[in-house]
Amino acid sequence: MALRGLDPHTYYYRRLYMDAYRVIEAAKSPRPWINNKIAVTGVSQSGGIGIAMSGLTDHLSTVMPDVPYTCDFPRAVRLTDEMPYHAISRFQKVHRDKTRQFLEIYHILTECNLQYAQMLR
Repeated sequence: MALRGLDPHTYYYRRLYMDAYRVIEAAKSPRPWINNKIAVTGVSQSGGIGIAMSGLTDHLSTVMPDVPYTCDFPRAVRLTDEMPYHAISRFQKVHRDKTRQFLEIYHILTECNLQYAQMLR
């Protein structure tokens, strides 16, 4: 998933994050007297998405990620060659010319860069 397209405008996670954001917006009650506390939890990819959502919306009262995937690709690739990180290592070996581009897009669109997520609001 992390390697689907290297264009920051069509990158897979950009769309995924916007879908998750819309789910949170839909979960909010339109009635102000109803408590709008929304909690999200997830394991692996969904844990990482929860972290990203904490940077995109103020409507979460709790975020409980468990082993969030996508939080530090460069570190994870250095630590293990197991899937799903093996796919990133393989991509970098085959497409050495695109490694820098991948890391730039990763930096912009992953939840470790929540400052960018704040700018999208």
